Amino acid sequence: KKKKMFWERCLSLPGLHAKVPRYEKIFVKYYTPDNKLVEHEAHSTWAALIQHEYDHLNGILFIDYLSKLKKDMIIKKLVKHKKEIKRVIV
Repeated sequence: KKKKMFWERCLSLPGLHAKVPRYEKIFVKYYTPDNKLVEHEAHSTWAALIQHEYDHLNGILFIDYLSKLKKDMIIKKLVKHKKEIKRVIV
């Protein structure tokens, strides 16, 4: 399968974004609340979004796909942002 780089951001990591490799086309199967099987082929951004959310179900964030250096830089930004928020709130 072919992968493409997609810009991603996440409510779990406010204000941050990065390019992440995702499959351009995926095939998903799921059941509706009334137990009906649905089969769907997703493309491009929709496919990337489904993969992003599926990763969340498995405890994976988009930053887990980045190099150690990029991931460390993002974590530093998050820590700094958290400290700034505490200063504003207190």
